Parts: sequence; structure tokens; C-alpha cells
Amino acid sequence: MNQQHRLALPTGNTIHWYEIESVLGKGGFGITYLARDKNLDKAVAIKEFLPTEFATRDPDYTVHPDSAQNEELFRWGLTRFIEEARVLSRFEHPNIVRVFTVFEENNTGYMVMAYEHGRSLKAILNEQNTLSEERLMKLLLPILDGLQLVHGKQFIHRDIKPDNIYVREDGTPVLLDFGSARQAIEGESRTMTTMVSPGYAPFEQYHAKGEEQGPWTDIYSLGATAFRAISGVNPIDAVTRSRALLEGKPDPQPLLTPENHPGYSPALLAAVNHALCFRMADRPQNLQQWIQELQGDDGATVLVDHTELSPLTAVTKADVASGKASVAESKQGNMRRVISAAVVLLVCLTAGFGVFHWSQPGAPDQTQTEQAQPEQSSPQQPDAEQVKLERTEAQRQQEMQARQEEESLLAEQRRKEEEARKAEAARQAEATRRQELEAEQARLKEAQRQQELARQELARKQALEKARLQAQQEMETRIALSRQEFEKRQGTKIDPYGINEYPVAKPLNSNVTIKVPAATKAWTSSGVMIERGKTYSISASGTWSVGKLCKPTDASGEGLYSLSCWDIGGQVVDGFSHSALVGKIGKGTVPFYVGNSFSFTAERDGALYFMVNDSAATFNDNSGALDVTITRQN
Repeated sequence: MNQQHRLALPTGNTIHWYEIESVLGKGGFGITYLARDKNLDKAVAIKEFLPTEFATRDPDYTVHPDSAQNEELFRWGLTRFIEEARVLSRFEHPNIVRVFTVFEENNTGYMVMAYEHGRSLKAILNEQNTLSEERLMKLLLPILDGLQLVHGKQFIHRDIKPDNIYVREDGTPVLLDFGSARQAIEGESRTMTTMVSPGYAPFEQYHAKGEEQGPWTDIYSLGATAFRAISGVNPIDAVTRSRALLEGKPDPQPLLTPENHPGYSPALLAAVNHALCFRMADRPQNLQQWIQELQGDDGATVLVDHTELSPLTAVTKADVASGKASVAESKQGNMRRVISAAVVLLVCLTAGFGVFHWSQPGAPDQTQTEQAQPEQSSPQQPDAEQVKLERTEAQRQQEMQARQEEESLLAEQRRKEEEARKAEAARQAEATRRQELEAEQARLKEAQRQQELARQELARKQALEKARLQAQQEMETRIALSRQEFEKRQGTKIDPYGINEYPVAKPLNSNVTIKVPAATKAWTSSGVMIERGKTYSISASGTWSVGKLCKPTDASGEGLYSLSCWDIGGQVVDGFSHSALVGKIGKGTVPFYVGNSFSFTAERDGALYFMVNDSAATFNDNSGALDVTITRQN
């Protein structure tokens, strides 16, 4: 690969003994480089901790949080990165990338890993679209074996996807990029980032609570990877799934079925469906359980049905189970009871006539009685047809009454269902209102927190500015005091002498001692770059001579002159002895008397030079040298 990244270290840059060759990849938590170990002369992969969400790189290649309020988060994340790299270095498995070492430089951390030669599973799937079951299992099972070792130490990977599974040239897989790994149980519960891989990250990875993540999180990502290798399409991302479930719609994540994928065993398809369950509790809870499902062990297969209650509606329906369920059961039961009652009523009516008719065979019926009475009381006798009509009418009336009772029962049932529906709607509306109220309270609390952080940041900046101004004022006071001393020691003119620039002047951190010869007719470089506002002290020891007729002296030049050695003028800094030590700061500036010692606060930046205070005509017979020490005091 030859990817570029605006924050990446440049090619050829060396950290420790690793020389950067190119960028292998980049993500939310850092950049991975191809580098060469110059000690062992071999290629390695180096993961740099660079969370671009809250950190950046300075021109000197150091990494810093992008604001003061992110300082604590950056330090916490760096500590976790270092600690987890140390733990991962103890994992030795042929299908888990090997971590060699970890170190800190550029104010951040670097994890050195084995560089694997091969192709990513993503590249293979882009080319071939799908994998056979045999080839997929040859990749999955070794990865699962290695991942069991990681899970056994309470770590999870958190970023398993086709991008991070490499297939070596011999066909064996290796799981890469543990830069997002975190300890699943022990340690702090917060996470560093919200960076996820859509389609391959389960919904719990979109939460800030890391304690909800565990082996089931990696199992989801492995199931998503297997889904891509079987179906040829990416899984539906967890946010889209949650939105659909929240709206009461079916889960949009397709199920793998033997009808649509005849080249794969039902056990494999069922295991992938199980791994991709939306709810954490519905998935396999550990790798061993899922491996048994993949291999089709007896009793291990779990069938997933999207027609079941979604996890987002199950709670609601459970809350009203006693209402809605009983209503539904009552409706069905009452219908059965109404119909049964009508049938029994009709049977009883019909049977009643029969009982009445057949139970008294020896008694005269009404017609016979009327016939025995005088003719004037019963002038007409009803025929059999009229009796039949009356009986039919009675049956019709009974049927109508039964229907009315049934309709009344159904109307009552509908009323109860409507009341239950309204009660459920009211409960949901109240729940929504509470959620909105809680969200508003959380928003206000967050706004107050942000205001407090802003106030603290402003106070911090004001304190820093106050301290800076105070330091500036103190520095200017020291410069002013030094200026008065300089005025006493400075000459009146710029000298005509050349400058020896070696050693090259650099800022001084502590102290340095140099030799200043008397016989050099040029300024001697001290190798020190004087910085404005810094306080320095200069001290000289030893003796030198400015002529055979003159007495040797120290850097003060005192006791030089004798009857044969006179002050004939022409000094670099007039008014001081020919054998005194003098200096100047920067080219083209007026020199000043140093003597045995001199302390000052610099008014300007510039290289510091020294020479003897002799006249131009008498340098040739000078001899000796002084040891001059320059010390930075602040």
C-alpha cells in the first residue's frame, strides 16, 4: 500500500531504530506504518496512537491533545494503549498478529507488530464476491481458536472485519489491528471513541458504556464477516436495524436460508444468523458455544425468526400482556362460548318440544280437550300446518335472540379492546414524554457542564496570561538592570575584526567551557546562542600574555603594565586593560568588557564571541589562553 495521511510521519523518519517506509492504514485511533527494523534488518508494522478525534500532530512530529479539556482523555487513552500492548505482546498464536514491543516517543505511543505478507479478506471478497463453506471455515476456525486465547485474558478485539483479517501467502489467516482492543471486564468503564465499522459493529459499540461489550461483541463482528462472505453483500448497519425495530418494523437484516444459499450447510447459516441477533443476550455468549453451532454439534443449532417480537417492542407488549393477551384469549373463547350456547339453546328448544310430546303419551292434548267441550267454546280446530308454522317462528325468534346476544358480546369485546388500545397508547405517550423530559434534562445538564468547562478554560487562560505578563514584566526589569551594567562596560565603537564561526552557536541549556586564545586576531565563537530574556553568567580562569615586555594577567587585565609595557591605546574596548577579556553578542555590535566574571540578562538574541582587548598592531606577540565558562541561570 502507499496511502497518504496528512498527519502521518514522513517516509524516512526514524523513531527508535525503526525507519518509516510507508503508511499501511489509518483509523480513528491511529496510523499503521510499514517500517524497517534497522537493528534486525526486517520489516515490521508499527501502530501509532493518534486519536484524530481529539489529538493532532505538531510540526516537530510530537502528538498533543487538540485542547486543554482533552488532555486527561488523551493521557488516559495513551496509558491504556501502552498497557494493552504489553498484555497483547504475551499472546503467542499463529493466527493472532504478534506484538513485539511498545515504546513512547513524540509524546505518544508506538506498538511494534509483525508485518504479515498476504492479502486482506476484503480484497479477496472484492475480487471473488463470496467464499465456499470449506474455505470460509478454514479461515474462521483458526481465527476463533486464537481469539479464544484473547478472550480468556478478558480482552476483546472490537474491530473484526474483512479489512483486519489477512490471508497469508500459504492460505492461513491472521487477525490484525488490535489497536482498538480493550479489556472487557477490568479497568475503567469509559471508552476512548465512538469509532465503529458500520455493518460489522453491533449496536452496543455505539454506546459510551464499554462494560456492555464482551465476547458477544466480537461474535457479532465475526458473524457479519461470515455473512458478507456467504451472501456477497454487506450486513445492515446496527443503527438502521435499531431504527426499524424502534418503529415497530421488521428487522431489515436478512436471514440466511438453505433455500437462498443451497451451497452452505443449515448449521452454518443458522450459526451466522444467531451471531447477528440484534440484542446482546440473544447471541452466543462465548466463542466455544458459537464454534459448536458452526460445526453443527448435536443440540447446538439455534434458529432465529424475525417474525418474533422485536427487542424494542417486546417490553411494551410484555407490560400489557395481562391486558392484550387476556383480551385476545377472551375474544376467541367468548366466540366459542356464544356459538356453543346458540347451538345448545336450539337443541334444547327442539328437544324440549320432543320431551313434552313424547313424555305424556296417555294424556289428551289440547285439541282433544277442546273437542270434548261444547261446540260454542271451540268453533274451529287448528290444523297441523299451523302448529308447524308456530314452531318454526319460535325457532326463528330463538335464533335471532342468540345472534343479538352474540353481537352484544362482540361489541363488549371490541369496547374492551379499544380501551386497552387507548390505555397502551397513553402508556406509550407517557413513556415518550418521560424520555423527552429526561433527554431535555440531560441536555441542560450537558450545557451546564460545557459552560463550566468553558469557564474553567477561560480562567486557566487568564491565569496563564497573567503569569505570562508577570514573567514578561520581571524579565524586562532584569533586562533594564543589565542594560545599566552593560553601559558601564561597553566600548564606544564597533570593532573591525573578523569572526571565527566554529563551533556553530546553539541555545544553551546548562553550561559550556571553551578556550579563548590571546594570539588570535579574530573573535572566538563560544558556540552559545544568547536568547533574549535569559540570564547568563560568564567566568574566566587562567592567565595569558599580550607581549614579552608585559606581565601575564588573568581576564581582568590588572597588573599588566610596567616600565617597559605602556598603555598606548587602540584597545577593542577603550578604557580597559589590553589583556582584559572582552566579548560581544551578535555581529556588528559594540563589544563589552567581561573580565573575570559578568552576569547579565540578555536584551537581544545573538551568538556570543570573545577575544583579548588588545590593539590591532600588537597581536603577533600574544600568547596563552583563558578557560571561559558560560552558564544559563534560567
